[in-house]
Amino acid sequence: SIAVGFHLAEYLIRDVLTNISASNYALIADSNLVSIYLDEYVQVSKSVSDELFASKGLQAPRLFTRALPPGEMTKSRKIMADIENWLLSNAVTRDTCFLAMGTQSQYLFEYNSIGLSTTITL
Repeated sequence: SIAVGFHLAEYLIRDVLTNISASNYALIADSNLVSIYLDEYVQVSKSVSDELFASKGLQAPRLFTRALPPGEMTKSRKIMADIENWLLSNAVTRDTCFLAMGTQSQYLFEYNSIGLSTTITL
């Protein structure tokens, strides 16, 4: 589905955590967006996770974040290998869901992934 509006972080995170079951979520963001959105998404994820899982005695999923440089240089096998090595070093499992923020981040994933667009261009 497509949600358009302002201040959608809680809505989006709640929707993802409720409808896409995963033991890990990896938010990969364009570094231009990190200072604008990342802290909010991490805080919202923690509070919604606590509400949905921890308060019921369930194991909350882990959230990992990673920033990628903007631009075409991120579209490489080396960057993908770096991300895969980072994921493996954090013992993520096959049921990880990727949240891609920024257009350069979205191409990376042939896995269970969700694009978190920050702008719409018509």
